[in-house]
Parts: sequence; structure tokens; C-alpha cells
Amino acid sequence: MNIGLFYGGRSFEREISVITAIQLMDYFPKEYELIPIYMKGGMALSLKEPRFFRSYEEEKGKIVTFVKGGVKIGRKRIKLDCALLATHGGEGENGVLQSVLEYYEIPFTSSDHFSSALTMDKKVTKNILDEAGIKTAKELYSPIFPCIIKPRRLGSSIGIRVARTDEEYMEAVNFAKTYDDVLVEEYLENAVEFNCAAIKREGEITTSAVEKPNKSGAILDYDDKYLVDRGRELPAAIGEELTARIKETTKKVYELFDCFGVVRVDFLYYSGELYVNEINSIPGSLAFYLFENDGLTYESLLRSLVEEGIKRGIVKAPEYDSGILKKYAEGRFGGKTRK
Repeated sequence: MNIGLFYGGRSFEREISVITAIQLMDYFPKEYELIPIYMKGGMALSLKEPRFFRSYEEEKGKIVTFVKGGVKIGRKRIKLDCALLATHGGEGENGVLQSVLEYYEIPFTSSDHFSSALTMDKKVTKNILDEAGIKTAKELYSPIFPCIIKPRRLGSSIGIRVARTDEEYMEAVNFAKTYDDVLVEEYLENAVEFNCAAIKREGEITTSAVEKPNKSGAILDYDDKYLVDRGRELPAAIGEELTARIKETTKKVYELFDCFGVVRVDFLYYSGELYVNEINSIPGSLAFYLFENDGLTYESLLRSLVEEGIKRGIVKAPEYDSGILKKYAEGRFGGKTRK
């Protein structure tokens, strides 16, 4: 079976996606044929040496185009039994790539285009969670300090700042606006951050261990996540009751947004209350490390993703043929037809 590995894309997290992809290439189940497809600048490429970081500086390879049920690499047409998505942020996580795969009838391993679009938008996510009775930080329409300013549709803490004064607020808003529309929330001072992932296998949602990532400042920023190894507490030493609450809420969120594949939910714990901070429909490293304590290896996780993607099959929009075009062609409505 041919499995297309899609990664990169127009996103502020493109480099993290490349790291995820190279990492999983080493663990991918040998019974499948893995076909790496790197996306950048509106193009897709089959690189000569996708396992080496230098290839992403040189970007030498063949152009990849979509065809029904698969892709063409150069002139060679290849059927894809499933697309494994390792795309973070941007068009690879916001429903755009998912829509393309649906259109070309290629099964894939993440949530569908609609669910992906919802979870990528922090404001929409917040509204849906609030309606479902799941706590999120209060949205602010005028500044109450301290507050936190975020781009609406970015991940990896990019563009996020905390403001404690009017001057800091205006700077933070202007900064966030360089990336996207802005969402302003109350800042939960000294809140503890927790992460938990979930995956659906054979119809059952399995939740991972809960982690407590370490941060260096007011928020868990991009440097904390990717550039400096601050470590993590895994599993988090928080007791059975809070662990169960986090796992149960993760499962509820997964179901509420009709998620698919592996999804990570990020939480804030403040004054005894649990708040959902954001949802990652294609998390970094596919959150494999969160499942290891439960005996699910990276290879097994990848195998499950592919198997479930193939089992779900094509995410296809319904079609309806009323025969009206045939009637027009036959001139039944008195109109002229062109021969």
C-alpha cells in the first residue's frame, strides 16, 4: 500500500512540520510504502533526499500534482491508499489540505475539513466550548489587565503576548495583527498548563497520559516548545482526580468537534478550575510521546493512524443528478441548445 506523507505547507510552523516528518520516517511501519510529499509556497515536491535537513535548503526534486485517488510525481501516476498528515498550522491544519484530499478522493489521517477549520480558529473553538459548558478563559472586548492577546488562527504560541498596561496592550494588539485577526482574553495569572492527547481506534477514543510542560515565562512560548529543552513532567504528578478530569474533558472535546486521528488538547488549571486553552488537530510529533507510557509505540501509533484512515475511506461530499442538464440539452424548456 502507498501512503503519502504530507508535510510543510504555507504556515508559520512549516519548519516544525519538517521535523515531525523526518522523525516519523524512521518509525514508519515497514509494511507500507511511504511517499514523502513536501509542500511549500503553493507547490508540492518529491525531494531527492527527504530524510536530510539540507534537502530543505536546496529543495531539489520533482513536482507533485494531485489526480483522482492519488498524485503524479513528474509523469508517474501513483495511487495513494491513504495520506498521512504531518502538517502543522496554516493550510495543512485549517481544512485547506483536507478539502483538497476530499476533492481528489484520497483517504487521510486527520479530522475532515470542517472540523479542522473549527479547531484552528480560537474564537470559534471558544464559542463552541462555551455553549457546551466547557470552560475557557473569558473573552475581553475592552482591556482588563492583565490580559492575553492572541492571533486567532495561529499555533505554537506565535504572536501571543501578555499585557498589563495600556501601552503594552496596544503594542501586543498591533503585533498580533501582523499575523492575523486578534483574540483578547483574561490572563489567568500563574495558571498551570497541562496537555493530553486522544486517538480513536476501532471506534473507541483512547486518551494519553497527561503532561505538564515547563515554561520560562508568563506563557509557554515558541522557544519553550521547540528551541530550548525545558523538559516536562510526564506523567504529571497531579493526582488521580485531576488526571481523570483532564482525560474526560479531552475525550468530550474530541467528540464535540467530531475529531479524527490524533488530537492534543491544551489546558490551563487555575484556582481549582480546568480551562481548555486550545485544540491541536495535528500536534507536533503527532504527540507520540504522550502515549508511550501506555505501551503505544510511535510505530504502532502511525500504523493505527493509517489503518483508521483507510477504514474511514474517502470523505466525499454527496452528489445529486436531477437530469435537468439533459432536459436543457434536449431543448425541453424552449431554450436554444448549442451543437
